[in-house]
Parts: sequence; structure tokens; C-alpha cells
Amino acid sequence: MASIYNPSNSKTNCGFCAIAHALYERGVRKDADQLYEETLARLGVERVNGVDPISRQLIFPEPGLDSMRLPTNYEALGARGHTAASYTITAVADAYQLQNDCTKDYSTDDKAFLPRQFCNFFGGQRGNATIDGFVQLRMTLLGGRATESAVRRFVMSQLGGHSIVGSITSNHYINVYIDGAGRITAYDAQDGREYDGPGFRGRMQTVNLFMRLK
Repeated sequence: MASIYNPSNSKTNCGFCAIAHALYERGVRKDADQLYEETLARLGVERVNGVDPISRQLIFPEPGLDSMRLPTNYEALGARGHTAASYTITAVADAYQLQNDCTKDYSTDDKAFLPRQFCNFFGGQRGNATIDGFVQLRMTLLGGRATESAVRRFVMSQLGGHSIVGSITSNHYINVYIDGAGRITAYDAQDGREYDGPGFRGRMQTVNLFMRLK
């Protein structure tokens, strides 16, 4: 389903859509198609016979991308002297001055990665979810060594506001927003749908990247 961020209804441009939504929140009105074309121009990658020269799927920022052999649908990057690292969601966000605190984790240890712990909590919340329950969960894990207000401040300092969340499993990016009152919203700018907790969990499956926008 097309959205204002995805007018061409592409199924492979979720990263560009997530960035477009983040830019809209900052008053910059550019959709994913515009961002893709501008990125091609910035990287010096030209179209041939009107065909997309590289995939619209932004690469997940894993280690070793500078030395990785480019997949066939990204080979045009190499022809212009670029590596896969130049076409990650973080690289494109940086190109549009979307300052962020980006955390990544490739393990399955929930306790070692706060964003995944939060997203697993959110995945079990139906309807209008807030961080209140997550704050209580964190207090339990901390064994009462911190006050509720201190835990809430910490959670909001690490997760509050607008973020782009990425999954290696589903190869997908989605926008998550925690407002000042602690209300949680998950929005997929690619299909224009807002997801509750279980819908978010089904869409993403795992969480490996959390780009909290400044």
C-alpha cells in the first residue's frame, strides 16, 4: 500500500521510507523516491535505460562492509569506487544530517541490549501502550536498586523521542516514537500503517538496530 512517504509503493525501500518520515518530522518534505534519486546523484551512480542501478533496500550497517564483496544488485556502487558501507541506513541518514545515537547488536541476549529488551516488552502490549510497564520490568531486573523516577528518566534518556528500528531477520526498518508522556507508537512509513505491539513484533521479528534521532 502506497503512503505519502512511498508514492511508488516500492516493497524494497523501507530504509528510505523511515528516513523520509524522520525528515518530515523535522519539516523536510521529501519522499523515499526523492531520497533514492538524490542518493544516486550523491554517489555518482547513473541510471541505464531507466532501470534502478542499485537496489532501493538500504544495507544493514554490519561490521566489515568496507571489505565485503558487493552483491549483484549493488555492484554499480563498486563501479563508482564505493563500498557497501556507503549505502547503509546510517550513511544515508548522516548525509541528510539526521543526527542520531545508533546502537547495534547481533546477539540474542535481551539483557545486554536495552532497545531489544524494550521492543520485546512492547511486542506483548496490545492497544495503546506506554513505557510504564517497561519501567516496572526494569525495576524488577535491577532488584529494587533504583527508584521508579530514576528508572523512568534513564529509559526516556535512552529510548525517548523518534527512532528508526532495524531488524536483520526481517530485513526491515520501521519508525518508533515515545512521546513525553511515555506513549509508544510504531509506524511503518513504507506501508503507511501504525502497528500495536504484537503487530510490531510480527513485522520485525527481531531488533538489531536502534537509531535514536536527536
